[in-house]
Amino acid sequence: MINKFFSLILLCFLLSACTRINAVDFVSIEERSTHEQHFSAPTFSREIQDYVGLIVPPYPDNLHAVAGMVLPDSSGQWALFVVKNNETFMLWLIKLDHRDNEGNPFWMVTNGLILPPLAEFQVIIPFQCRIWGEFDYDLVVLATLEPENANSRYIDESHIQFAWTVNRDTGTLESIDNEGIDCYAETVLFP
Repeated sequence: MINKFFSLILLCFLLSACTRINAVDFVSIEERSTHEQHFSAPTFSREIQDYVGLIVPPYPDNLHAVAGMVLPDSSGQWALFVVKNNETFMLWLIKLDHRDNEGNPFWMVTNGLILPPLAEFQVIIPFQCRIWGEFDYDLVVLATLEPENANSRYIDESHIQFAWTVNRDTGTLESIDNEGIDCYAETVLFP
């Protein structure tokens, strides 16, 4: 109950945007799947590059925030947002730029990726995963939460399609291999 309340408060706290754009080069991530079923890879693209440096709120007319979550252990300095542009969903890594006189946060987009259409039961899980048995609160995964795992919320390596780590030094989401990663999906960022 407290987790849900805290998540709701964080979501309300995070939503807002202005415009300041910088160009940044991105590397492509490789397409990987541990399932026989094929999953489209989230991609870094020119569309994301165009938003780097953008300060939100307010958001440009074509965008709206769908969900957001502050990174643990970041003192409220870093967050992930899921943003919708028409029918396209994006995952943004954002950094606190400043607060106004009333304490409202304004965030700067530092990196992101275009999300593919998610298959049934696919979810984005931030900050609740382990790598080789050690929790790493900078891990973010795209995984399948099968109905048989809905009660335990446990997701093993075989159900993780893609994984990233937040690099706070460079302000980027870096693609990593999902080997040795498992998660306890108490909360999902999206959908």
